[in-house]
Amino acid sequence: MNLPEGWRLIINKPQWIFNKFGYYFPNVKLAIVNPPIWIPRLFWLRKLFTTIIINHETVHAWGIIGCKKLYCLEFEAEMYDIKYKDKWWEKVISFPFQMFYGFRLCKNHRKELKLLMEK
Repeated sequence: MNLPEGWRLIINKPQWIFNKFGYYFPNVKLAIVNPPIWIPRLFWLRKLFTTIIINHETVHAWGIIGCKKLYCLEFEAEMYDIKYKDKWWEKVISFPFQMFYGFRLCKNHRKELKLLMEK
């Protein structure tokens, strides 16, 4: 997945992080990915996880902020209520749903992203 024109992606060295794996800053057109060191490199698991984070932040860069569907790659619990922003259980609950859906966007967001990329 490609970033919009003018955006930069920075992938930091793996760190001991358990909450925020990536950030995006629309004002400076920058996306930052922090791969967790606690995910083993065995069978390319860390690379796969980093790719998923990059895809999530890239979709944010295109302007799609969140989704209420648990299986969507852009799921954000704060879409239900702002008090759920950055809660640890958000990733724990959504991970099995997203895993079985293949870490993809839902149908609506796929269409929206396709339209945004064609402009």
